[in-house]
Amino acid sequence: MGTIAIEGMQFYAYHGYYKEERKKGNYFVVDVYLDLDFTKAGREDGIQHTVNYEKVYNLCARRMARTRKLLEAVCVELAELVHRKYPEVKKTRVRISKLHPPLAGPSQRFYVEHSLKRKKPKRKDLSF
Repeated sequence: MGTIAIEGMQFYAYHGYYKEERKKGNYFVVDVYLDLDFTKAGREDGIQHTVNYEKVYNLCARRMARTRKLLEAVCVELAELVHRKYPEVKKTRVRISKLHPPLAGPSQRFYVEHSLKRKKPKRKDLSF
């Protein structure tokens, strides 16, 4: 089992609870962590046996372009999208940071994070 981490994807997007946030926009950073077995890709040096980082980036870019009020909604949707697209991934973790959020005082960022883990198939009881 290994982890593919795509960190620091930067987007300017229009997410926020307040109308002004959705109008003005802000900078966001997306990190995606994918747990999967990429042993075959490592041994054969073949991208067809792993997850293509560029395609994950493109999924993130398309999702970040759709405005939502809650960053939690964006995060859950993105995690579900990536998890559905790549059935070989055992666990998907997505973190979205909003840079310099409009709070009462200075703040560098806040983030939300969502994880999805594939359920192991239940074994049938074959005892008599």
